Amino acid sequence: MILEYNMLKEDYGSIKLPDGEYILVNSIPYYDSIYKGHNMKEYYQGIAVKLGDELDEDGFAPAYRLRWEIIDENAMPPCDWSKPFEITDNGYFQVI
Repeated sequence: MILEYNMLKEDYGSIKLPDGEYILVNSIPYYDSIYKGHNMKEYYQGIAVKLGDELDEDGFAPAYRLRWEIIDENAMPPCDWSKPFEITDNGYFQVI
């Protein structure tokens, strides 16, 4: 079965990228950071599923972690939500 928009119980926004449309499944992207030595990388991240991905027999779709660079923490919005700087596999999300 292929993941379609009408299968999602809730969505918190979508992002159309060249490789497909990602639908956020957590309520809002949240702030996080990575410390590497003396350097800190701050960003927002969220969890999404991608329309058109294959669901397994238990109704799970691949999940993705999207990260956005903070452009201006005092601005609203603080990120360019249409341009995540990183998309990585993040396990699975149960759709149905």
